Amino acid sequence: MDPYQAFGIRRLPSATDILATWDESQFTQYDLPRVDFIGAQSSSWDGTLNWIGGRVPDWDNQVFVRHGGQARLTSSFSTAAKLTVEGNSSVALANNNFLRVYGPLMVGGEPAQEGEPMPQPGQVHIGGLGDGVPELEADSVQVNLGYVNLQSPSSILTVNGNLKVEPSGDLFGAGTVLVRGLLENEGEIIGGTFVLFTTGGELTLRTQHAGRLDLDGASEQGQLTTAFGNLRVDGTQHEPFSGVASIAAGRKITFMQSFAIDGALVFTGDPVFHNTSVLGAELWLRGRIDVTGNAGMEAPLMVFNNPAQETTVHAGGSLDLRPGRMGIGGSPDEYKGHIILEQGANLLLDVALASSWLLSGSMNMSNATVTGDDIINTGIIRGSGTMYVEKLENAGRVNVGDSIGVLHIGEGGRYVQPASGTLAIEAAGFRPGSRYDQLKVTLGATLDGTLSVDFINGYLPATGTRFDVLTAASISGQFAALDLSAPEGRFVEGRLLYATDRVTLEILASGFTADFDQDGDVDGADLTRWKEGFARSHRREQGDSDGDQDVDGADLLAWQRQLGSVSADATAAAVPEPRAFLLFIIALAGFRRTAGRKG
Repeated sequence: MDPYQAFGIRRLPSATDILATWDESQFTQYDLPRVDFIGAQSSSWDGTLNWIGGRVPDWDNQVFVRHGGQARLTSSFSTAAKLTVEGNSSVALANNNFLRVYGPLMVGGEPAQEGEPMPQPGQVHIGGLGDGVPELEADSVQVNLGYVNLQSPSSILTVNGNLKVEPSGDLFGAGTVLVRGLLENEGEIIGGTFVLFTTGGELTLRTQHAGRLDLDGASEQGQLTTAFGNLRVDGTQHEPFSGVASIAAGRKITFMQSFAIDGALVFTGDPVFHNTSVLGAELWLRGRIDVTGNAGMEAPLMVFNNPAQETTVHAGGSLDLRPGRMGIGGSPDEYKGHIILEQGANLLLDVALASSWLLSGSMNMSNATVTGDDIINTGIIRGSGTMYVEKLENAGRVNVGDSIGVLHIGEGGRYVQPASGTLAIEAAGFRPGSRYDQLKVTLGATLDGTLSVDFINGYLPATGTRFDVLTAASISGQFAALDLSAPEGRFVEGRLLYATDRVTLEILASGFTADFDQDGDVDGADLTRWKEGFARSHRREQGDSDGDQDVDGADLLAWQRQLGSVSADATAAAVPEPRAFLLFIIALAGFRRTAGRKG
C-alpha cells in the first residue's frame, strides 16, 4: 500500500488530478510533487491558501514561485525538495528564518526569445533590517537572469554542492556565502548591498571542506566589483582569476588566502579623499593593474613574476604598494612587469622586509613621482619626474626624458651606474630640460658603463657646443664609453668633461657624412675625394661616409642623397654633366671588375 494512503493522504502528480478527484471524500489532504505559490491570501510562505493544493511545502515538494509571485518566509524553519524562483518573482527570508532546500535552488528564468521583452530578474533576498540570523541552505544553487541578495551582515547562504552564477546572474550583499563545492562565477559578484537610503556592508565568500572558488568561471569573464560595499574572499582558489575585479572609491577587497590574478584589478578611487584598496595574504599579480585616483595594495607577499604584467597609474593618480616581500625563498624582491606612470602620477613602493627592490622589467614616467626603497634597475627606466629614493642603481638602461625632460634623483638620493649600465640622453637643441635631457642628482653620482647621446629631430650641434647631461653634488668615476648618434647622413664627434658637480658633453666636430673635404658642404669636390679613395681608403676624409672602414658604392649613394644640402650655384658648379656622370659610373664598374680579376 502507498504509505501516504495509510494516513488518509493521496499523493497526486498535478493540480489536474485534484480537480478530477476533488469529490473523493476519503482523501482529506493533497500532497503534490510540484507546487506553485499563488499568493491568494498573502505573501506568506506559511499560508496554506497561498499554495496550490492548500498545503505548505515540505521536504519532498518541488516548489515554484513564478508569474510575479512574492513569497516571504514567516516561520523559523521551512523546507523544499527543490526551489525555482522565476523571472519577476521573489523569495525573501529575514530575522531567524531558515529555509532548507534539499535539492537545487534555481533563480531566474530562460532568456527572452527574439522579439520578446527582457524578462525581469528572479530574486532571492536573505536578511533585512531586523535582528537575527537568516539562512538559506541548498544542495546546489544556479543564478541565471536573476540575483541573490544577502541583505544584512548576519545573512548566510550555505551551498553544500556547487554554486554557479551565470553570465546574466548576480550575487551580492553584506553577509556570508559558504560553499562546500565549486563556486563558479560567469556573471558578477558584488560586495555590499542597499541599506535604507545608502549602500554598504561586506560580502564574504568562504569555502569549506573541499570547496573551491572559480571567480571568473569557465569563460574567464566573471567579474568582481565593490560598487555597493566591500568584498572578502576567504577560500581556496580553483584556478587563477582571469576576469576583472573593480574596486570603487572608498571600497576594498580582502583576500584571506593565497590568490593569483591573471586578469585585471581596476581601481577607481577618489583623487582626493577616498582610497581604494586590496589587502591580501599572498597576491600573485600576473595580470593588469589599472589605477584612477588613489589606491593602495598591502600583503605579506606580492609576486610580480610575469614579464607581460602591466601596472598603469593614470594622470594625477597614486598607487601605494606595501608588500612584506616581493620574492619567494631566496629569490630577490623583483618586479618583472611594466609600470606606466602618466602625467603627475605617484608610485610608492615600500618593501617592509627589504631595503631595495629589483626592476627587471620597465618603468615609464611622465613627469611622475616614485617614492620608497632603493631601486636596482636591470631593465629600462624611461621618462621624467622625480625619484625619492636613497639610491638608484642603474645596471640596465635609464632613458632620461619623456621625449625631452629632466629626471631628478630627489632629496637624499644617489645615482650609481656600474659597467653594465647605460644612461641615455636625447638632444634637439641646447637648452637643458626643454631641448635636451638632463639627469639631476641631489647627492653623489658614481659612474661607469655607457653614456649614449642621440641627436633627434634633425638637430646637429655646432662644433664647440656643450651639454651638461648630468649634474650632482659630487661626481666619482667616469663613463667607460661614449656613444653618439646623429641624424641620418650626419656625424658628430665629442668628448666628456668631468667637473666636481657635472658631466659635460663637448662637441668636437659635426657635419655631413659625405662632406669628405670637411668644408661645411657636400659638392663636387667631395665627389673627387670619393673617386680618389675608392677601393683604396677607409677614412671619412677619403670617401668613407658610413664608417664601415671602406670606400665603396654605398658611400657614393650617401653623397648623392646629401648633395641637396649645398646651394644651387655650388651644386651646378660642382656636379658633372649627366652624360659625363653616366660615363664615369660605367668606367667605375669596369674598374671594379678588373680589380676583382687581378685579385
